[in-house]
Amino acid sequence: MSRMKNNRKEIKISSSVHALLSQEAAGCLLSHKDYVEAAIRYFAGRKLNPQMVKEGMAYELRAALQDGLERIMDQQLCQEQMELILKGLQQVLHEQVNIRVMTELLINNLHRLSERDRKELSELVEWNKDFALKRKQDILKLYQQKDQEPKV
Repeated sequence: MSRMKNNRKEIKISSSVHALLSQEAAGCLLSHKDYVEAAIRYFAGRKLNPQMVKEGMAYELRAALQDGLERIMDQQLCQEQMELILKGLQQVLHEQVNIRVMTELLINNLHRLSERDRKELSELVEWNKDFALKRKQDILKLYQQKDQEPKV
């Protein structure tokens, strides 16, 4: 009967480290052998010296990652708020343009309204509508051109 060659190696560890090994391996649902081999592969694969790794380093990295994520979320929230403010300001601009056009119309009408008949008044109303639309477009074009000019 041939004897199988034993490829097992033994190491001696303290009972406190053995208790820690048992606890951690059980927590990962691994055998002692599988846990030890995984730990060795982890350190070897990353070219890490196990004695140089500080305890709790993973928690520090996790806290730093959490802090970074919170900052990104804060910046995103700030950007969303700025976009809402910008939309509000654009609405205010349109309202101001409408007021400006209407004021120009009223002043123009004061000059043109003297003693007009109904036909002339309906023509004036139609002219006012056309004027208001064209004037608003012209004013908005000016604002857009100012935004496109390079800032020095």
